[in-house]
Amino acid sequence: MIAYFDLHVGAITAITTILLTILTGIYVLLTHLLVKGMQKSREPFVAIDMELPDLRLRFIVSNMGQSPARNIRFVIAHDLTWLDIGGKKYGIGSIPAIKNGISTLAPGKSLKFHGGVLHNIPKTETVLSLEIYFEDEAGNSFSRKEIVDVAQFSDVLFESFKGESQGIEEAIKSLDHTLGAKLNKEPFLILTTKECPMCAERIPQKAKKCSHCGEMLETKDSKPTREDNIKEG
Repeated sequence: MIAYFDLHVGAITAITTILLTILTGIYVLLTHLLVKGMQKSREPFVAIDMELPDLRLRFIVSNMGQSPARNIRFVIAHDLTWLDIGGKKYGIGSIPAIKNGISTLAPGKSLKFHGGVLHNIPKTETVLSLEIYFEDEAGNSFSRKEIVDVAQFSDVLFESFKGESQGIEEAIKSLDHTLGAKLNKEPFLILTTKECPMCAERIPQKAKKCSHCGEMLETKDSKPTREDNIKEG
């Protein structure tokens, strides 16, 4: 066996060297692909979308990537000129941010613009087609083509676009309206009630005890009781 290795040591060494070279090449290739994949995941990714929470169309520009998008520009190939924007039928292309571009958009950030009022979506001219150009922080350029068919919104319920934040916002507005109406209807409540110093609830002006938290209150005409005198003594 030893004699065999002695006779073929040169060939074995050569084969081993070739195998190591192949394995090293595979390792370098996998490392390169991994680094490239990580760099790809860090690139900005600008996309557009639309939503219809009511009869007013919202045009949305979002950066779905993991790094800022710079110098965002739009070139519209086919616009929705039947959309009423600013009282005139100019379409999406009349939005200032679309005409002039967006200087920077942080990762995960979305900008919403008024896209017009939807009365009756026509059967023709429902497709918005545009190209998006943008750069990353290193100055590398990217481009994407986006096509949106607005006809898909013709039978969609408005509730489809209402998220949790919008529901909370509507609830706050409703509460403000209710409280405002109550104060306008009963302004005398402010004059005939006071605020409990402990729980901040409103109670009658002459109340000596809060009906909400049970706190005993001091009043101008309150006199020390016999129990209070004993405690002080």
